[in-house]
Amino acid sequence: MFIQPGSRLPLFKIAGTDGQVISSADFRQRYNLLLIFLDQPRQLDYLDGFVAAAEQLRLANTRAIAFLSQSGFEKPLPFATVLDPERRIYEQLGIPEKALVLSDRFATVRKIFWAPEPIALPEVPEVLSWVEFIDLECHECNTPLF
Repeated sequence: MFIQPGSRLPLFKIAGTDGQVISSADFRQRYNLLLIFLDQPRQLDYLDGFVAAAEQLRLANTRAIAFLSQSGFEKPLPFATVLDPERRIYEQLGIPEKALVLSDRFATVRKIFWAPEPIALPEVPEVLSWVEFIDLECHECNTPLF
């Protein structure tokens, strides 16, 4: 299954690196989700931008989850982290290597950044602008507030 903008984010449940179970159902009706999928240790520096933006994500009612297919990130993160070497969640969502998936609080996938090359990952400010846009939308009327 390949997720696409407009589709529902499938339910998933997996243990985080801290041992806590992370379930997508726990975020529904409460938070927008930013799922960050990385597949190589050299890409882990990319997470530093989201660490710096953790407060902006929180203010935009968005929670981030980083999915790593390989270990190598030793720094503590202010958001949930999953080590998924079997790529279970990657395969469930149809993520080939690395991507960013942004869903609203109703679990509708709103934006996907597919990244076939490391340089193709979007800059953090671009992701934050999408996060803020989705948080400001009027969900009842399905139109932006501005």
